Amino acid sequence: MQQRNTRFVALLAIASAAVLAISTGLASASGTSTGAEVHVYEADTNDAGNLGTVILTGAITDYGTDHQNAGPNGTNLFALSKGSFAVDITELGTRLHKLPFSQTTCSSGGTVTWPVKIVPGSGTGAYTGISGTLHATASEAYILPRKHGRCEMNASDYRGVLIANASGTVSYK
Repeated sequence: MQQRNTRFVALLAIASAAVLAISTGLASASGTSTGAEVHVYEADTNDAGNLGTVILTGAITDYGTDHQNAGPNGTNLFALSKGSFAVDITELGTRLHKLPFSQTTCSSGGTVTWPVKIVPGSGTGAYTGISGTLHATASEAYILPRKHGRCEMNASDYRGVLIANASGTVSYK
């Protein structure tokens, strides 16, 4: 099972890198948007870490990294090629942490959906003045290590993956 999960995570990492490499030539975020739809895709293949690869399409065509807890008041900061902005994933994260956990297999997995607001005043660069709400769906799966026959609930190093997508209407100057 571990080998199968390792292969899945490796394939996901390769696919994420390919999307990032292809989109590098497409990145742009110029002009003024008065309310257009944006789509956000994120893959975090190191769920124990705090970085995820982010690709945006639609009203914003850009790429970068989701820095967890790096924005104002512990929000997530999207550091993109043309600027940055923060999103408040507090409730979405709470719902992910409430997914059922199996003490037998030391694993958890599932999907949650919740609106995610862009943090007012957090936009920089091309995203100065950005506002809006994204309707997000996040799927997470992880396996905790065993120690002395028990799940190590406070493990800082474990295997896990998070895949998220969101869409919504945003405005920015």
